[in-house]
Amino acid sequence: MLPGAHLVVKLPSERVTALIESGEGEPFDGGKGRPMRQWLTVVDVDAWERMAEEALQFVAARRR
Repeated sequence: MLPGAHLVVKLPSERVTALIESGEGEPFDGGKGRPMRQWLTVVDVDAWERMAEEALQFVAARRR
């Protein structure tokens, strides 16, 4: 892993809020100075696979 590397995923805004409140993620602002409500920064490498799978399911469901 690269120092400072993080995973950014797209999830429902309610889920993002819950993960931030529980300490499992951090807000993602994309360099715009304000958090993007459906995007989460996942800093725990051990959670990357689980969060990536959850994000894939969320995005796939929106395409139906």
